[in-house]
Amino acid sequence: MNTTDYLESLKQQLLDLGYSSYQIDTMYQDMIGTCSASSPSPDQYLTLVIAMEDYIKFAKKNIRKRGGR
Repeated sequence: MNTTDYLESLKQQLLDLGYSSYQIDTMYQDMIGTCSASSPSPDQYLTLVIAMEDYIKFAKKNIRKRGGR
């Protein structure tokens, strides 16, 4: 899986967890200064992966606490 595919996989997981495209674009903007993650630098890629994985863990943890999904 290449870097773009992995970022798309993380984005899809966030969408499946209930985040909107707008929220994800805002995350990108806050993390790397642009709404697009189409060709991030290595540092931007690492920043995105760490943050998106953290958002996914947080969302899954909260879903379990509520007894959903």
